Amino acid sequence: MTSIALSITSHTAAQIIGIGIMSFIISMIITPIYTRIAYKKQWWKRQRTDAWTGEEAPVYKKLHAEKHKRHVPTMAGLIFITSVLLVTLFFNLDRAQTWLPLAAMVGSGLIGLVDDLINIRGTDIGIAGMRTKLKFLLHSAVALIGGWCSSIN
Repeated sequence: MTSIALSITSHTAAQIIGIGIMSFIISMIITPIYTRIAYKKQWWKRQRTDAWTGEEAPVYKKLHAEKHKRHVPTMAGLIFITSVLLVTLFFNLDRAQTWLPLAAMVGSGLIGLVDDLINIRGTDIGIAGMRTKLKFLLHSAVALIGGWCSSIN
């Protein structure tokens, strides 16, 4: 059995906690702005009526019907990704190891953003977001590109 020893100095721990607190504060500032815009623009998530196989999903529809009546805004991942991205770009880009997880987070966030935009804008054509297989393929592509980039360094 292999054991891993990890030691963190108090200075490093303070930096980690400080960066986390800054990201939290930025999120708390962005959230009311985003919420106001989301309710004004009516960025509601449409209810999916089919399963990932393309068949009708009546049980899923019944279980999630109440949530969709309340008009819960979508695209809130923008808050998290924006706050982490800002804090990382300004305070935590001194290590080369920061780029890969940052790029993976932004890549996956873009997939989620496109999915939510299709969900919101797809009301006219009856589409409720990307198909699960396509999302899986896109997330796999982000992971493969990240793995390839980390292997060439």
